[in-house]
Amino acid sequence: MSYQIIESPIISSQTVLGVDLSFNNIGIFKPLYSSVKQATANFKNLIKTQRGERYYHPSYGCDLIAILFEPNVAELKGEISEIITNATIEWLPYINIDDITIITNEDDPLMEHKLSISITISSNTIQTEKIVIFVGENGNISIQ
Repeated sequence: MSYQIIESPIISSQTVLGVDLSFNNIGIFKPLYSSVKQATANFKNLIKTQRGERYYHPSYGCDLIAILFEPNVAELKGEISEIITNATIEWLPYINIDDITIITNEDDPLMEHKLSISITISSNTIQTEKIVIFVGENGNISIQ
């Protein structure tokens, strides 16, 4: 089954399609007026959500947070890629993952106790969007 994001000519530019859950805006939520921005926000929300966290959707999420604090072994990169890819296929089938680049201290010695994940996504209306997840040594996770 194929899904497509379609920009509707009926919706005005003042119609709010969703909200950004970043909590760093004026007010509580930043309104999103574009289905492209909403698709990107949906992907970020999926990445931030642990399985079992949502009522009535216990399998929603990707358990990325649980695996980020596992020992940094060679298999970790494959497991991270698999978790992100499987969750996206299941919950956001209209988003394609074009590339996942994971940088650990094996790749960059300055990244000791840190991790960087760059994900390039696309769909029929999102040309290419790059999302970067950074995990610091103090356990803080930031998604940009």
